[in-house]
Amino acid sequence: MTRFDIAHCFRTYTLTLPNILDCIGRFDAAAEALGEALRLAPKHSGYLTNLGLIQQRQHKLDEAEQTFGAVLANDPSYALAGLGLCNALRELGRPKKGVPGL
Repeated sequence: MTRFDIAHCFRTYTLTLPNILDCIGRFDAAAEALGEALRLAPKHSGYLTNLGLIQQRQHKLDEAEQTFGAVLANDPSYALAGLGLCNALRELGRPKKGVPGL
């Protein structure tokens, strides 16, 4: 019998629910669910990156740029955030700004 791991369940839930909401086009609800998770873990790279991706799909590109930048400030090697930032900058018409290290 395995031990119930509440931390694992919380991490799985906080990553899965926003992704499901995002997939069905409920971007505001997905961002709200990630906001709840970020109140508990404000620098969590996965939560922040997912939020940036949702902001990008909502065409909130300036917010997405800031969110991806926050991830990269904490973890410069977080490739998905780097890719998200590059895409947001391209959509903003600033592709030459680039991302150091990518």
